[in-house]
Amino acid sequence: MAKGAVAKVTFVANAKSLVGATKQINKNLGSLTASFGKVGKLAKATFGIFAAGQAISGLKSIIRSGEEAVKSQKKLQAIFQAQGLTGSKVFKQLSTEAKQLSLSLGIEDEVIADVQAKLALFGRAFTSGTQGAKDFKTATELAFDFEAAGLGDALKGAKVLGQALSDPAKAAQILKKAGILLTQQQIKEINTLISQGKIAEAQAKILEYVQGIIGGTAEATASASAKMTIALGEIVESIGVLLLPLLDP
Repeated sequence: MAKGAVAKVTFVANAKSLVGATKQINKNLGSLTASFGKVGKLAKATFGIFAAGQAISGLKSIIRSGEEAVKSQKKLQAIFQAQGLTGSKVFKQLSTEAKQLSLSLGIEDEVIADVQAKLALFGRAFTSGTQGAKDFKTATELAFDFEAAGLGDALKGAKVLGQALSDPAKAAQILKKAGILLTQQQIKEINTLISQGKIAEAQAKILEYVQGIIGGTAEATASASAKMTIALGEIVESIGVLLLPLLDP
């Protein structure tokens, strides 16, 4: 066979092989594309399920926050009713103060409500009227200052303050055991007010002196991140409370 003919046959054979190889590659690419299509659909479905799951989980968390807030409020309200403080105005004021203090200290308002509830158990610690309400607010703040000062947790602080205010004559002794020392002059002034029958004024003096020792510690040590977390939590909690009625049958 001539040399040119051999070259032609070889070229044709190679061309056929190339066409065959190309067809096989295209076939494989088609199968691969189909496979990716199936994977893509599966991934899309999986992501949708995951997103839905996350949404449901988030919704449950929001509703749970609302439930905890309502539960805390009912607990505090029950204690105040037991103490004869049934006025809705008083309770609303306490709830407002708890939220305000929560934002300034970076502490959950449910925790603050627990401290308020502890203080409310000491019926003789606070007089009625404006002065009593003012003293109650101060005592609540001081309970957290007590904790921030490293003297014990806020509930212990509330107990110490409640005991001291319930029995002003023994206040100095009670406070001393907890790590808060009043001066002899301060003790003398408190005793003078007690002897004059000015119990409410003696209680106010006790708080004033304690405030002079540990007052403002909690707010001074509260971090910006903690305050931000509480602020965001308040938003979530408010939404949760609004959603609760929708769950009733």
